[in-house]
Amino acid sequence: MFIEQCRQSGNDQKAIEYYSQAIKLSPGYPMGYLYRATTYSKMGQYNKAIADFSKTLELNIGSENVLWSRGMAYSKSGQYQKAIDDYTKALQLRPDFASVRTERALAYMKLGETEKAMNDFSQTIAKSPRYAQNYCDRASAYYQLGEYQKALDDYAKAIELYPDRAGYYDLRAQTYLKLSKWEQVVDDCSKSIEINPNLADSYRFREQAYEKLGKHDLALSDHEKVQKLGCSTQNN
Repeated sequence: MFIEQCRQSGNDQKAIEYYSQAIKLSPGYPMGYLYRATTYSKMGQYNKAIADFSKTLELNIGSENVLWSRGMAYSKSGQYQKAIDDYTKALQLRPDFASVRTERALAYMKLGETEKAMNDFSQTIAKSPRYAQNYCDRASAYYQLGEYQKALDDYAKAIELYPDRAGYYDLRAQTYLKLSKWEQVVDDCSKSIEINPNLADSYRFREQAYEKLGKHDLALSDHEKVQKLGCSTQNN
């Protein structure tokens, strides 16, 4: 009951204090460490979260979810190989855990291990072929590899599955820029702006395309819009 009170407090720092008190009273009770670790992660205090997740695992709560959570904390603190190790252990316990496989792929990309990343992305897509973000993640990997047509194919599939996600159009437009397909850049950026007019990348990419097309007045208008929006990017 005390732990539940901590979880419902709504105040992260106060919850940390409650969890610490619970741990002091029952140092062998793993859920106190687990909930405190989750709260530390939420607060961005990843090293403390990792320590508590590790204590949870030490107390024989070795579920794939705890390994995934510690892996995420490792990733967010830039410790990608340790994250991969935890994701791999989680997948050994639950091979169909698609979210973990995606996170491992992203960690592989951070380490430049693109072949392993692509294998994980492809396995995730095979298991969840209707989830748009899987295609977007693999497309971004193809983009980093310079395989722009494959990236376009995956962005197209992501858009087919989730046509109202503005960021997908921006990402495809960025890929079209690499291939000098200016009209397609304009079309995708315009669609993104129609969905969400507050993403700077839409105007930034379209500005570049307008310049190449000789439409300098339109390019200037988009440039001014970029300045107003600042650094908002394709998160939506």
